[in-house]
Amino acid sequence: MAPVSQLDASARQQRRAWFQRGIAETDVLVLGGGALGAATYHHLRRAGQRVVLAERHDFAAGSSQGSAGLVWGGLLYLRHGHLREVATWCRERDRLRRDLPHLIAPHTCAYRRAPRRRSPWMVGAGLGLYWLLGAGRVPRRRGAHLLFEEARLIDSDTRFTWEWIACAPGACTAFNRCSAETSRRCANGWEVDLVDHLDGQRTTLRTRWVINACGPWAAQVDEQAGIDLGWRLMLSRGTSLVVSGQRTSSEIIEHPTQDDALSLVPFADASIWGSTETVVSTPTEGFTIPPQEISDLVAWYNHLVGPLTKAEVIALRVGVRALAVPAAASPRDSRAAARAFRVLPHARLPWISLYGGKLSGCAAVARQVVRHLTGRTPPKPSLHRHHTPTFAFPGVPHPVVDPRWSRDHEQCWSLGDWLRRRTTIAQLVPRGGCGHLDEHLETLAAAALVFADGDEHQARRDLDDYRTSVIAHHDRLLGLTTPANAGTPHVH
Repeated sequence: MAPVSQLDASARQQRRAWFQRGIAETDVLVLGGGALGAATYHHLRRAGQRVVLAERHDFAAGSSQGSAGLVWGGLLYLRHGHLREVATWCRERDRLRRDLPHLIAPHTCAYRRAPRRRSPWMVGAGLGLYWLLGAGRVPRRRGAHLLFEEARLIDSDTRFTWEWIACAPGACTAFNRCSAETSRRCANGWEVDLVDHLDGQRTTLRTRWVINACGPWAAQVDEQAGIDLGWRLMLSRGTSLVVSGQRTSSEIIEHPTQDDALSLVPFADASIWGSTETVVSTPTEGFTIPPQEISDLVAWYNHLVGPLTKAEVIALRVGVRALAVPAAASPRDSRAAARAFRVLPHARLPWISLYGGKLSGCAAVARQVVRHLTGRTPPKPSLHRHHTPTFAFPGVPHPVVDPRWSRDHEQCWSLGDWLRRRTTIAQLVPRGGCGHLDEHLETLAAAALVFADGDEHQARRDLDDYRTSVIAHHDRLLGLTTPANAGTPHVH
């Protein structure tokens, strides 16, 4: 890595200037910077609206970083009779593939049935119905597997989320590490107090509309704002493992004892195996991985795919499915709950909450929001690949965005954000990029110095904190012995 140069603080300076200019005015405030909020921000900007997006953590730091990267129509939802939703997801999958061919590619999936659970004709009939609903290619056979066509992200789910923001027209007014602390009604909409968690600055934003796109936190945000829409969220945790083994197609494998299926999806030169489905009470519980779920996934992999030990797990992934259900309903099984998205405008207040849905539907939700606010259909999305300076990280099969560029142009403010969300390093290199034996700490130390603005002492503390997090959220969960720490590498 080249020597650190003077910080190009253009993104940081623009952010400071925006917060320092006093009361700001906008047409729409989007709360939440996951795939749903980012797509909504993009479509509203394309429709000519003034939009501000506020994300309390980092962009895509919630469920949007826990997907398997499939953009699919939802074959498995046919088991519970959700034909309308499946047809909708299939149309959206195909539309995204047409509109964003540089980000989403056709992808072959192989369905492997459990012999004792479903007969071949039942599986074949289900795939035939799926083909009719999606107007796709006719399913075909490969040995004992039935093949069907879906789509998948070419890059990661987190980069996909960032592209919606980066490619929105005009100056960027999407802020991570920024929260809406209080809101109150005013003559033309809302006054919202925004806090910048980077510099501690505060400002007041006057907005005509508020769009709540907070994913699994959306119901909590509504409750805090005194908004009752007659719906609630059923939350379900999905834990997955990143394991070694490059493949060209995905496998959907019926669970041998449960009415469920597991998937093995290509991810660069590795694969994502999962996921679990466990109903939880809160988002915090949902993003906390129980060791038993890891053990179950390893056991199922050994039974259904091949040998795997916990020491061979490259990374852990978790997301929380937010399923929209009527407030009076009390479903017990999240697998049977509809995955349909709900765009829920308040009857009297300029407030819209976005409940449910999945990655395949983010653009559909955004279009519906634009139509509600403007009465017009927005232009199709305009996302293009940015030619960014790249950096070669040991163990990653493709170049990743250079940390300086990410810091200066992608609102990336920490080592952890760069490793996990602006790149795939933390997901493809064992132990969050540290390596099995901490062999990459020297490289991480140089990157930490970039995000510490050249402050060697701060970079050393940041790297220590990151390694401590890896020990807590990887080593201990997998029951691994942490490499002996020979001290933080010299930062220079």
